[in-house]
Amino acid sequence: MLHLEWAYAALALLLIGTAWLNLRQHHWAQAAFWAVLAALFASGNWVLRAQQSGDARPAQIAGIGVLALALLAPVMRRVDAGEAPPRLRQLRAGVLGHWLFMPALLIPGVTLLIALFGADLRWHGATLFVASQQTLMGLSVASLIALLAAWR
Repeated sequence: MLHLEWAYAALALLLIGTAWLNLRQHHWAQAAFWAVLAALFASGNWVLRAQQSGDARPAQIAGIGVLALALLAPVMRRVDAGEAPPRLRQLRAGVLGHWLFMPALLIPGVTLLIALFGADLRWHGATLFVASQQTLMGLSVASLIALLAAWR
């Protein structure tokens, strides 16, 4: 059975990768921002379990992390991505054609399908999606599929 925590862990790994790339390029504020955000996503279950057991300290630490994000956000500067010239971008878009919109269309489509029919999907006799997390898992799976489609 797929759990939402796995989607959060995958997102945390993606954010750690983003932080690492920014760190390698000496973009310190960006690296710190993405690392703090990754830590917040990765520690979500720990915070919830601690809070349910009556320990408020992990939630307070997460709150400090959110404040750190608020302090880091204005310090971050946009880094020039070195976009291709407009003519080259038009040529690339012409090659992709309507497939250019596929990732954007996959997200709502796959999310809707999983939200509507996810409870009926089974793998080796077990339900694939937790009913209470079906829509968010659909969004997570759809985003992953769209990301893979964008790399095509």
